[in-house]
Amino acid sequence: MVLLIFIGFISQKSLSQESVSVTADDSMRFRVEIKKSWYKKDNSIYYPNDEKHIYVDFGSVNDPDKHAVNFYFTNHSDTALLFSWVGWGEPNFAPESSPKEPILKGQTTKITYQRHERKSSGGFEKTARISSNLGQYWISFRGYTLPPTIYLDRNEVYKTITLGDTIFSEFRIYNKSDTALKIENVQCDWKNYVSYDADELTKYDNAIPPKSFRTFKVASIPKEIGDNKSKVIITINDTRVEFDIFSTVNHLKDK
Repeated sequence: MVLLIFIGFISQKSLSQESVSVTADDSMRFRVEIKKSWYKKDNSIYYPNDEKHIYVDFGSVNDPDKHAVNFYFTNHSDTALLFSWVGWGEPNFAPESSPKEPILKGQTTKITYQRHERKSSGGFEKTARISSNLGQYWISFRGYTLPPTIYLDRNEVYKTITLGDTIFSEFRIYNKSDTALKIENVQCDWKNYVSYDADELTKYDNAIPPKSFRTFKVASIPKEIGDNKSKVIITINDTRVEFDIFSTVNHLKDK
C-alpha cells in the first residue's frame, strides 16, 4: 500500500512539471492570458494535458491598424524543443517566422504574430495552432474592428499607483462620416466614472457631430492591491467602442 501511494505521488508531481513556459511582451501582459488545457476522464476527474490555450484580447481596434504580438517559448526540458507546425489564424493573423533549429534546455525562442487588415468591421476571434514535440498550443486572437466611420485615438491607459489613488485619463472618438453618430449608451463598472463635454448645440448633446470628435474623460479608482483591469464601453450607432483601464496598485506608503 505504501509503495502504491508513493508511485501515485511521483506520477502526480510529474504532471505538474512544465517542460515549456510561454510568455508575451510585458506591454501585452494585461491583454494576454495563458491557460493550461485539461481533459476529462471517467466523467468526473480532470487531468492536465500538454496543451495550452493562449487568449489575446485586442479590445477595440481601428482598421487598417496593424498589431504585432511576440510569444516567447522557453525550454525547461532535457529534450530539445522542435516545432513541427506554426499555423495562421486565418485570415488576419500570420506568423512572421517559424523556428527551424532545436531549442535546447534553458534556451528561448520567439514567435511573432502580425495582425493584417481586416477590411470588415465587427467582432473577430481567430485561432492559430502551434505544434511541437513537447506540446501543442492554441492562440485565440479576439477583438472588435471599428467601422470606417469611427476612429478611436487610444484604446487603453496603464498606470502604477498607490492604493486609494485615482486614475484620470481621456480618449477621443472621431466621427469620420457626414452625419451625426448617436451616443446610445455609456457602460462601466462601479470603479469608473465617465463623462463627456456637452456640445454647444443641443442637438449634439448625445451625439458626435459630423467630421468632428467627442472627448470622453475617465476617473477610475482601483480597489485591490496588484494588477487590476476594467473597461468602459461606449455604444455608438450599434457599434461597441471599448476603452481599457489597466493598473498596478501598490500598498499605502508608511508615513
